[in-house]
Amino acid sequence: AEESADVLREEGSRDLLAQVVAAVATAEPGATGEEVCDWIDRGSLREHRTRYWTLDPIDGTKGFLRREQFAICLALVVEGNPVASAMACPNLPISFDPPSSAPPGVVFCAYEGGGAWMSALPPGKEQDDSAERQKLTLKPKDKKDLRFCESVEAGHSDHTTAAKIASALRVTAPPLRLDSQVKYGVIARGEAEIYLRLPNQVKNKGTLIDNDYVENIWDHAAGTVLIREAGGVVTDMHGRPLDFGHGAKLVKNKGVVASYSPALHSKVMKAVESQSSSAPVLEQSERWQEESCRDSAICMLDMCSWDAPDFLHAYEKTKVA
Repeated sequence: AEESADVLREEGSRDLLAQVVAAVATAEPGATGEEVCDWIDRGSLREHRTRYWTLDPIDGTKGFLRREQFAICLALVVEGNPVASAMACPNLPISFDPPSSAPPGVVFCAYEGGGAWMSALPPGKEQDDSAERQKLTLKPKDKKDLRFCESVEAGHSDHTTAAKIASALRVTAPPLRLDSQVKYGVIARGEAEIYLRLPNQVKNKGTLIDNDYVENIWDHAAGTVLIREAGGVVTDMHGRPLDFGHGAKLVKNKGVVASYSPALHSKVMKAVESQSSSAPVLEQSERWQEESCRDSAICMLDMCSWDAPDFLHAYEKTKVA
């Protein structure tokens, strides 16, 4: 997991810890502050394991702070390959086109060989607890209908080169800019077809250097399963599959490219290869670093009612020894 309990253990954080414990107690009565901190710190492992869970409790910190898009992302990784995932997107409408009048909130689930699914989140007063999940299966589209997804922040991804790639593919629709792995969900349900996360070049004291930022596994594991099971493809910018088998970072990969079909992915990769050398230059001080969201983590703890744990438990029983 990305977060730890270090701040909660500090002397000046007693009130915050009490709030967190109270929220946890709604699902785990009798939990103590020390137990809660220990549970959070169980996710502090950074070394590689052949089988592990990766969790990002607030993916898209800036989107969360803007009250826009963010996600709670969980994935099971076996032998470096994500095989099951659940992703809750509290602010995502059930559809963009046509616009949905239902309360926002979507949960995506996927597991290897079992497909990708979407349902409303949470099943509350306005919705039936037994609301049917919708299976996500990507269908071919005309090139003129294609649309890009990319990060809101220009420091997260190279918007300039992405625009050139879109032009090379004759895509005319404006990019859909969203924070977090919500972008994977939007592609999996067919509302965009391409996701580009391309590194910027960096200028350090007047010298141009390669951007050495390495993606975190928890920022892509859940979405990777979702796209693949819906029928799409996810690789890095060189066409290599994302390799989750080297600890907390995607050290064997550079950038991320996701497409709704293998045929489209081949075309996108050719465009990426021809355009990626024109990446814009950022000052070293402008490079993005994900800010901590420790004080807001408590807001996520009351979202335990969605049914993804049951979905993943079924995967554990049927797919993993």
